[in-house]
This record gives sequence, C-alpha cells and structure tokens, in this order.
Amino acid sequence: MTVSPYSVIAANPVAGGTGYSVNDVLTLQDGSAGIHATAAQVTVAGVSSGVVTAVVPAVLGNYSVQPTSPVSVTGGGGSGCTLNPTWGTLYALPFDLQQRYDCREFGDLLVDGSEQADPLDQVTIGTNANRLLLQFLSDAGGDVEAALLAAGRYANTDLYSLTGNSLSLLKRIVCEIAIAYIFERKPMYRTEQLKAYRESKEQTLKMLASGKNVFNLPLVITAGAPEATDPTHSEYRSYNLLCDRARGYPARQLPFNR
Repeated sequence: MTVSPYSVIAANPVAGGTGYSVNDVLTLQDGSAGIHATAAQVTVAGVSSGVVTAVVPAVLGNYSVQPTSPVSVTGGGGSGCTLNPTWGTLYALPFDLQQRYDCREFGDLLVDGSEQADPLDQVTIGTNANRLLLQFLSDAGGDVEAALLAAGRYANTDLYSLTGNSLSLLKRIVCEIAIAYIFERKPMYRTEQLKAYRESKEQTLKMLASGKNVFNLPLVITAGAPEATDPTHSEYRSYNLLCDRARGYPARQLPFNR
C-alpha cells in the first residue's frame, strides 16, 4: 500500500445539470490532463427540481494528476453536472487515526452543540465528522510537506512511494499533527491535553525541518545549497579590479615639494 497523491475530500457543484435525484452516485471524469488509478465518486446530497445543489464524497479516489476544474461527471439519472473538487494529499486516513487514538477521546470535538459523536461517523465517508477529519488530515499532510521542503531532504514524490514501516511512521506523524488540530477546534476542552498535543506537533515538525533522514531515503533535493560558477565572495576580495580596469592606476607619485 502506498500514499494517494491526490484525493477528493470535498466538492461543490459548478453547474447543477438537470434530472438528478438525492443519493445519485456520480463518477468524476479525468477531463483535461487528469490521470487516476481509482476514480473519485460523490453522492448527491441535495437537489432542487433535479438540479444538484450539494454533494458529498463517496469514493475519495487516487489521482496522480488532478483533472482541471470544473470536472464533468457521469452516472445518476441526470446530465450536465460539473464539480469543483477540493483536493487533498492524504498520507493517513480517518481509519489510521482511529487505530492510533481512542475515538472516544476526540469524537465529541467533531460535532457541535449537544450532539453526541457516533464513532462510525468518523470513518463513514460523507458524514460531517468524516469531512472534518479528512480536512485535518490534509492540513497535517501539508505541514509535513512544508517542513520537509524547508529541510531540503525529500520531495513529495518520495513520500508517495513509502511502504512498510516507513509508511507506518509517516501515518503516525500525520496523525500526531492532526490530533492537535482536532483538539484546537474546541480549545477549552481538556486544555492540558491540547497543550501536550500542540507541543508534540511542534517538536515533530521541528524534527522534520531539521533535515534528519527520518524515512531512510537518499537525499534528493539540493535546495538550500546554491550552486554558482561565478567567482566567490572571497575570490572577489582577492581581485584588484580597479587596477585591472583603470589605465595608469595607481597614479605616479610626485615629489613632496611639487
């Protein structure tokens, strides 16, 4: 198993089309330049006289190249619907988070008001709790990418190819960051635990940004180590450029009394 480079974590209708019904399943088409291993699908969640007004993810999909928005769809009982997907690189999924943390610890942070969290809502694609988890996991993945880019050690494509223990480590790192974001959603809930998760997140990102070979991969980026073929600063200091470029320099010394 490897990481999905791009997945659809949300989508909004651009053109609602006609003839659709609630619960229609729509498959996103590749369109311009899109390349996928698994096509994303959405479920129609709202219609007005057959016009799609809302959709929720059904299959997140696995794309190496994102299709250009708006994306056309097939399926359902209508035609003409196009979507503007929200893409995320998901190094970990809600299921991975639930394997590492007790969902009872953070479930209520994903619902509002007096509503009680249902653990299944966190892994059932299309629910509001799942939507929030996908967003937090995508945010955490962005933090990891930014830290590694600052370090100049890995490219994103290296993370996509991780397998085995290295992939498990990446998932754990992303989940550790995501759990901090989840607790930040309701900062007055268990403030001491939030503080601990924040500190853990900051330490993890600092470690990644330090340039350590966390995932045991060869160095592939030379960012931060500029290359130059021109003379260096120290070489310039050794040159007497004014003497080289000005004829008759230095001027001939005259006797002191003239």
